[in-house]
Amino acid sequence: MYLKQVNKILLTSMISICTANVAFANNNTSDITHEVTSYEESAYGETKGYRATKSSTGSKMDINITEIPQSVSVITKDLMEVQDAQTIQQAIAYTAAIAQPYGENGDNRFNWATIRAGASLYASTFLDGLKLGYYSFSIPKTDMYALEKVEILKGPSSVLYGASSPGGLLNLQSKKANTTNKKEIIISFDDKKSKSLSLDINNTITEDLALRLTGKFTSTPLNDSSYNDEKLYFFNPSIKYYINDNTSIDVLASFAKDIMPGAGIASGSASVLTYHNEISKYKDVFSAGNPVVASMIEAATQKVTNANLSEDLIIGNSSDILERETISLSTLLNHKINDSLEINSNIRVFKLDGKYLNSGFDAKAMNTFISSFNYTNIPLSQSKYVFDIKTLTMDNNIQYKWNTSNIENTSMFGLDIQVQEANEKMYSDLPYNLNLLNPDYSKNVGTHTNLISNENEKLKQVALYVQNQAKINEKIILSTALRYDKVKKESKDTVLSTSSTQNDNNISGRIGLAYIFDNGFTPYASYSTSFSTNPGKDKSGKSYIPSIGKQFEIGAKYKLKQFNTFISAAAYKIEETNILTTDPQDDNFSIQESSSDIKGLEFDIVMEPINNLNMIMSLSKISAKEVNPRDSKLDGSKITKVPDMSASLWSDYTIRRTKIGDLKFGAGLKYIGKSVKGVNEHFDILNGSPRTKRKVDAYTLVDAMIGTKYKDITFAFNVANVFDKQVRINPYAIQYSLTSGRSYNFSLKYSF
Repeated sequence: MYLKQVNKILLTSMISICTANVAFANNNTSDITHEVTSYEESAYGETKGYRATKSSTGSKMDINITEIPQSVSVITKDLMEVQDAQTIQQAIAYTAAIAQPYGENGDNRFNWATIRAGASLYASTFLDGLKLGYYSFSIPKTDMYALEKVEILKGPSSVLYGASSPGGLLNLQSKKANTTNKKEIIISFDDKKSKSLSLDINNTITEDLALRLTGKFTSTPLNDSSYNDEKLYFFNPSIKYYINDNTSIDVLASFAKDIMPGAGIASGSASVLTYHNEISKYKDVFSAGNPVVASMIEAATQKVTNANLSEDLIIGNSSDILERETISLSTLLNHKINDSLEINSNIRVFKLDGKYLNSGFDAKAMNTFISSFNYTNIPLSQSKYVFDIKTLTMDNNIQYKWNTSNIENTSMFGLDIQVQEANEKMYSDLPYNLNLLNPDYSKNVGTHTNLISNENEKLKQVALYVQNQAKINEKIILSTALRYDKVKKESKDTVLSTSSTQNDNNISGRIGLAYIFDNGFTPYASYSTSFSTNPGKDKSGKSYIPSIGKQFEIGAKYKLKQFNTFISAAAYKIEETNILTTDPQDDNFSIQESSSDIKGLEFDIVMEPINNLNMIMSLSKISAKEVNPRDSKLDGSKITKVPDMSASLWSDYTIRRTKIGDLKFGAGLKYIGKSVKGVNEHFDILNGSPRTKRKVDAYTLVDAMIGTKYKDITFAFNVANVFDKQVRINPYAIQYSLTSGRSYNFSLKYSF
């Protein structure tokens, strides 16, 4: 019944769009006069070079970044290409206030990165302005080759986008059909023996119709023959139809699948097993003071140390896999009724299916493991999840421009609807052992037959928002916005025989003020809010209320024409309240007494000081602390996974018209400061395996590239982590994840 309602809404919306298109076409008989070959930067389309001047993410309008009273960063396709960004984590690695707990080249199952100490970005990711739904492991993955650019809006943004992290959000912009005739094919391979074929064909069929086909196939073998190859492919056809001079529609489809075998403990990151050192540290506890037992424990841990296990050792079983298959269809309609009035209607229907079999350390077997004195035979257990998610998202708004004697206003009224249904089946874990000295990855773990959870969640979110952008005397910008969200979640589990319904209402707002000086310097100040829902009930049966984020931000944006430079600086204070933490009196429930205190200072600079030389710089300093956490000893302590300081520099220079073409050299440096990581101390059994925070040291990485463009052929050679620096960045009681070692990628592009 629920999905039938979704289908009815979608069908009605599609019919409405088509009907409107016919009406618009019939009411306007003028010839289409748009220029097919000209380039004009748009917040919704192609951006040439590294410096974007427009963004839609901070306002849902096509306006200059300097007029948005909040920090916005744009990573363009040209920059992603020269840096060889294969994942979103790699694309945003040179942006201020981004933290990546696994490193940008590490665990890429999901986007674990954060902005301004907020939640993981997979929970606050939008595609073409529409929310990418998620639930548990139903998290979509977008390949960078499918994108035109990545926009980062920093700070609370619920006034425009609804429930999202107070740290900020990502808005990914798809490659869309346009009125240029460009075609390219790329082949590449890297040090992991990964092979990739990419294709992008954009062609104008008629003066009012364009077609684009974008696709990619990648295959990567794992380092053990027991495993199948890792595979990823997508195929994205799109069309753009100019109904008349005032109306256009984009239709975008996407078919994608990624298969990631070996999703065990390391989950794609190199790691060092350290559990034997933990056992040795607590050997007096485990031996109960018996020196003979303590000696046996020490000898057993030393055997693991002497084995000098490889960092590339896979900890798991060949049946471990993360598999996702997605399909989506989007329509983006823009209609200008006249010079003052504009209508936008964006719709996407999305479906994801997948399964996840994952091996991890079996903490339940710890006592038996320690008493066995055979620490090279590590106890593991494999979990299994089968999941799917279906979403319908719609964002419709009207923009109206109106003026008074000295004020230019652009007002927006919008309706935002999200409908989602998610299912997830969880099976009981299957225990098994792995001999680290002679691993048998093909060992039959067994069949997951015991279904222990079968969850279903239905979500409906309806929101009304209004925004006004006022420019006073062409100098002062006053931006105001208000939004009301109504969210309903219905959850049930047919195995556990549980069900619940939760209704949340929230009002979000933003107010910003900026002043545009004649020299391009624009200082601003703003206040904005966010909310995120918290499903479930406390032990008294009361539903959890939303967590609320509030931010004060002051900053400046400076556009220097003489150096083709854009500088963005911001200082901010974020407070999030009503954060869920485990109830200290009952681990089965949570309480909402904790909050966070986050202060920061950041700079982003994009510049071309001389012809053919590009430079990108960023600096971020963050103080992020917990307030009133469950464990009072941690009150005022650092929030985990957030470096206290980070800085980066990327520069590339092109030598034009050499004998081998336009020769380009590039290099980048990234400094990631100290942080802490929350850890469950499994081996500290006397204190009940408490959760503590371990220190993570600062580190610096260097990237480099060299390439050339000769006529229609472009060759590039990129190296990440040039000096092969491997640092322990993600400590656990079982193992440490490492920064990925040196890697390289060759690519050859033919444009035609």
